[in-house]
Amino acid sequence: MYFNSSGPSCAFGRVFAVATVSGSFTGKAQRLQGSQGNENEVMTSGDQEAWLMHYGIVLTTRSVSANGASTWKALTARVQ
Repeated sequence: MYFNSSGPSCAFGRVFAVATVSGSFTGKAQRLQGSQGNENEVMTSGDQEAWLMHYGIVLTTRSVSANGASTWKALTARVQ
């Protein structure tokens, strides 16, 4: 039986000021690094997120795939 060892993964990174992601929020965020591999254990896509601990939400800040890379920054936001 074949088991794919390069499935989705997520790693926690450093804690930083959430204001670097969006001036609409205060407090700290923690970096999350996600990746997805194929059956040959080659990374096919990856995402970088910011976990806004105080608010309980995750914002994607960067996404990379074979089609290219995209970077996002939240200009304004509101949590109700």
